[in-house]
Amino acid sequence: MSHSPFNDDHSWFKQLFELSPDPTWIIDDNRFVECNEAAIRTLGYTSREELLNVHPSKLSPPRQPDGEDSYAKAERMMSLAKDKGLHRFEWMHAKADGTNFVAEVTLSAIELRDRQVIYCVWRDITERKQAEEELRRFRLAMDATADGIYVVDRASMRFVDVNAGACNMLGLKREEILALGPEGVLSMSRENLVRLYDSVIASGGVTATAEILRTRKDGTQAWVEIQRRAQRAGEGWIIVTVARDVTKRKQAENALHKSEQGYRTMIDSAPEGVWMLDPGRRTSEVNQRMCDLLGYTREDMLGRAPVEFADAENGKMFQQQARRVPSRETRTYEVALRHRDGRNIPTEFNATNLFNEDGSSMGVLAFVVDLTERRRMEDQVRQMAFHDTLTNLPNRRLLNDRLSQAVAANKRSGCYGTVMFLDLDNFKSLNDAYGHAVGDLLLIEAADRLKSCVREMDTVGRFGGDEFVVMISELDVDRSESAAEAGFIAEKIRAALAKPYVLQVEHEGAAKTTVEHHCTASIGVALFGKHEASEEDILKRADAAMYQAKEAGCNLIRFYDSKY
Repeated sequence: MSHSPFNDDHSWFKQLFELSPDPTWIIDDNRFVECNEAAIRTLGYTSREELLNVHPSKLSPPRQPDGEDSYAKAERMMSLAKDKGLHRFEWMHAKADGTNFVAEVTLSAIELRDRQVIYCVWRDITERKQAEEELRRFRLAMDATADGIYVVDRASMRFVDVNAGACNMLGLKREEILALGPEGVLSMSRENLVRLYDSVIASGGVTATAEILRTRKDGTQAWVEIQRRAQRAGEGWIIVTVARDVTKRKQAENALHKSEQGYRTMIDSAPEGVWMLDPGRRTSEVNQRMCDLLGYTREDMLGRAPVEFADAENGKMFQQQARRVPSRETRTYEVALRHRDGRNIPTEFNATNLFNEDGSSMGVLAFVVDLTERRRMEDQVRQMAFHDTLTNLPNRRLLNDRLSQAVAANKRSGCYGTVMFLDLDNFKSLNDAYGHAVGDLLLIEAADRLKSCVREMDTVGRFGGDEFVVMISELDVDRSESAAEAGFIAEKIRAALAKPYVLQVEHEGAAKTTVEHHCTASIGVALFGKHEASEEDILKRADAAMYQAKEAGCNLIRFYDSKY
């Protein structure tokens, strides 16, 4: 049996060791000689003795994710800690039930009872790894489109991110583009860029499409179509620029103006839909891409006006364009076209009037771009910026924005509102017993229960971990009536969250299992009205009230009291 490395002089150290919420170990002679309760609980063992006097690799799969043998790598990690005094790395551990989890391991060389030992701390980073995987998938989605995407933070005037399409378009590495910044990429002064981005924001968040001739790193030139959109990011703005290489389209336009010979081959090679109208604004020619976009054959479209391929609202756009005096300028506008199956397809029209030598109209040549993928990407960027990826609830950034709006609205109406800060009781024991995947199922169920307890106009958000925030606006002009109503809603939430959770857990290659768990919530309530403090102070008050509920025994509701 192993002897404890602690003596009476180390009582304070032993208390810190035992009370640490993270699995903590003492390693002597490359063997575990002591561990705390968190280590036993995390690994799912029943006694301390099962974990002591064993090599660290015995609590790991045979090989680490990088392919290295666990025993050899553990020996190397411990040797580095002894040499450097401190060493930190990631490690795959195995629980008693055979499941694996990733932890960040910190090894510190210390002296206990005149012996050099290693003080080892594990920190479960499963959630961080999941977040990194979500970010990796988001980047893959961004990089899947051939369009160049540039995301700029308006406050700092620096790139937040660019995708692979942008790198290919410029012939530069991502690091080179980030270093150049918007000023270097566009060859514009900061003053002009600020004016440009502010005009995008002022225009309602979107600008008309522009075409520019851009020189790549290797000296070749390409025509690029650019559109910028401004999106809210908390209290600031981000500018998302989508750039599309339209060199082939420009070549097709030039070729059509120079010669009619071979125009059919040219327009069919264009990546966008080509739609030609006669002087009476009826279809005289379309390419296959245009037919595929709308689900019609060429014969179906010939002789018909564009307004026949749109609903009443979008048809007005074609009618407005038809009434304009013909000019030689290319007009760009967005319109939803109606597919043969009835669905609307967002598109961008780049229409140019064609003229005979005598100045009479030949009709209109339009290049039609399908915006479905661009809209999906913009929605994904917006969704990830303002919503929690697990529960799809508003995150802290969006919640703060909505709270700011609610405070302003209450000042105008004279009504009170309330913020409730919730922390789930007994949630950690579920994670420790069954892992984060099962814990995630409970969080999703808790989010659904919360939404069912409030109105559609109210906001339920997740602050992270097992913390949620509920915001109710427009209660009553009387404070006591508002407090009573807030208490009624809080009790409704408390009762809903206290019901048993029956979670269906899926296993790869095996039947589902059912886990039943009882989990309550401690709820802090803070009212706000027309003369209340800032949004940050309101949240702090609700948070403080929640801790009062925790300290009073959990599964309770407490209103904020300034005396505490």
